[in-house]
Amino acid sequence: MSRAMTDTLTLYLDEIGKHPLLTKEDETRLSDQIRKGQEASAQMETGAYRDLAELEKLERLVKKADRAKEKFILGNLRLVVSVAKKYPITGSLELEDLIQEGNVGL
Repeated sequence: MSRAMTDTLTLYLDEIGKHPLLTKEDETRLSDQIRKGQEASAQMETGAYRDLAELEKLERLVKKADRAKEKFILGNLRLVVSVAKKYPITGSLELEDLIQEGNVGL
């Protein structure tokens, strides 16, 4: 691995380390918010709301779900790195590539 790649990986690891790990309760709460946002989005798409007030409530749920999804992803980036480090590095795949693929999957 080149020095530039090592420096980049170090910066990345420092950056993701700034985000707190999620507890089981956090994951449950965030997953619930994401699910409610998906349901709200589906209601909005089908027009299954009574009035403007309900539409605004659905929009708030979708925004809350977007924030929850971001927290969920950021809170699990270190998990991706941990899993990627367990794979043997072959000539064609570098650790950074494995991390990138894991992040896409996340």
